Amino acid sequence: MNSQTAWVRRGVVVASGVWLWASAGLAQPPANRPAAAPPPGGQRVARQTAPRLECRPPANQPLANRSSSNRPTSSRPALHPPAVAEAIRQVEISLKALEQVDDYSCVLVKRERIGGSLSANEHLAIKLRHDPYSVYVRYLSPDRVRGQEAIYVHGLNQNHLLAHPNGLTGRLVRMVKLDPLGKRAMEGNRYPITELGVKRLAESWLKEARHDVQFVACDAKTMRGAKLDGKACTCVELTRRQRHHDLPYQMTRLFIDAESQFPIRYEAYEWSLRPGGEPELAEEYTYRDIQPNCRFVDLDFDAQNSEYGFR
Repeated sequence: MNSQTAWVRRGVVVASGVWLWASAGLAQPPANRPAAAPPPGGQRVARQTAPRLECRPPANQPLANRSSSNRPTSSRPALHPPAVAEAIRQVEISLKALEQVDDYSCVLVKRERIGGSLSANEHLAIKLRHDPYSVYVRYLSPDRVRGQEAIYVHGLNQNHLLAHPNGLTGRLVRMVKLDPLGKRAMEGNRYPITELGVKRLAESWLKEARHDVQFVACDAKTMRGAKLDGKACTCVELTRRQRHHDLPYQMTRLFIDAESQFPIRYEAYEWSLRPGGEPELAEEYTYRDIQPNCRFVDLDFDAQNSEYGFR
């Protein structure tokens, strides 16, 4: 595990040494940008493979040209051109659908670039409640972190997360309390546990789009009929035409389930280090098997729950 502490944007949990630290994604800046302080058991993974996806528009709607000039721009293009406005509208529809969801369980598959290296897929079982914001996380894979757990409930435990390590350490130390934004909790992690969940995916993409079009010209695509693990989705994609010191990503994508309208996958691609090179994956988060409105109670987010390993 790389020891570098980093920030980026989407819903995720990361293991640091023998501890479990959790994270996820919304509008947190990467390591070279200042961060602002932010104000879920166990589920079985049906498959341990990376999600299969297709993001192809109809024949008359080609993907955006990913090549881009490396020159910064000082011009301010018009806000929300039609293609961007349509992509934003689709994400707003997705967020509207989530207003009917009080809580859900799911499996998160995440991969992040930390310290220049892209991690292998990690699988996490999650319970999440929106109000008060409450999360329970348990690692399902890989083996080195299997069984690690974390709980965070906004307004409880001094807004600290409760972590339960696995292995020998977990037998000796059942629980440790950590500042979710502290160095130990964020080591090798792009996001804190306070930014986990599908709502954060949509909010993050939306905030980035509205912000970035103010600084550089952007190309947007709304691709209906995209596929994720064989499931029909709408993929909204935003590509920045020029570099800008305040915009870390060249391209971002959000996949929205065509049936539920829930956002289920986010991808972010950084600018290539090679002039004219393809954008490089920085982070991706896929939420599988979402079961909405489970009617979770406080015990689902309590370290005293006998189903968990904190005691």
